[in-house]
Amino acid sequence: MTKLVIAFLVCVFVLTGCNSTQPVYNIRHYPLPGYITRYSKIDSIENCIVLGGNSAGWKMVRKGNQVIIGYVSDKDRQAMVRITFSKKDYSIEYLNSINFDFDGNKIDSDYNKIIIKLVNNINAQLNTIANKLMFEKGDVYIKKLPADSQSSGSAIKAP
Repeated sequence: MTKLVIAFLVCVFVLTGCNSTQPVYNIRHYPLPGYITRYSKIDSIENCIVLGGNSAGWKMVRKGNQVIIGYVSDKDRQAMVRITFSKKDYSIEYLNSINFDFDGNKIDSDYNKIIIKLVNNINAQLNTIANKLMFEKGDVYIKKLPADSQSSGSAIKAP
């Protein structure tokens, strides 16, 4: 009897472990860095999104009107998203997929992982531009290295 209970529990554990679906991860109004919203043009934001998508393995197609369609394909799986953006934020919305077991609400967790990678790569591009703008505007402080280990450095403003 004990072996039967253990076998049953193992089967339940294996079957629930194989069910790796989650709600679809859509990004809604992800805020852009402050320097981007203040000093960057919309074309620069679009370029950051395209470069971020490309570096994450996505093919990005500009559709105009601040809309980009992203496609990714890996082995026998494909996904398509719509990315909309403004001077303040961007959003990523699920459009379609093949072999990600989408049931209208939930999807294979691997889909959400590739969306997280896409977001991270887009944010890396946006942060690179934001840091460049901060430096250009003179709002970056560089710590002056001490001449010897006894002296403490002083902060100087970048030119």
